[in-house]
Amino acid sequence: MLAIRDALLPGGIGPIAPGYLATDVTRARNGSMSSGWSPRDADWSVGYNVLGRIVEVVTGKTWDEALKDLLLTPLGLTHTMTLPEEALPFRAAMGHLGEPGQDPAPAPQWDMMPCSAGPYGRVIATAGDLARLARMHLAGGVAEDGTRVLSRR
Repeated sequence: MLAIRDALLPGGIGPIAPGYLATDVTRARNGSMSSGWSPRDADWSVGYNVLGRIVEVVTGKTWDEALKDLLLTPLGLTHTMTLPEEALPFRAAMGHLGEPGQDPAPAPQWDMMPCSAGPYGRVIATAGDLARLARMHLAGGVAEDGTRVLSRR
């Protein structure tokens, strides 16, 4: 599933709303892929969106809620987020766009990812939170406080 080498057509830029992953996965199933894109433009988004949708169906929560409830909160990752509006109270870098060899200009908006980008590319985290996540993996799925976050399997 993760080896699908194609991308979904952009699902729209804007506020996250329940149903974006379901819509994108349905579009993928119905063949609404981005035909004609070059390999440089294609990505692995479809497989990760399908996995994110599976998480939604199994948990009954949005992907963002499930990630927070099942991983981020138990690990105490207070500076990891999935929604652009959650990042704004923190010092967040501004993206830049431009052609090679030219000075880049600030992007026209802070977050240019499609609404359904969460599972494949919209996780914002500090280095400290990433280190805690890595430590949990190295400890076999157990958080610093001894809480089992991931199963042994």
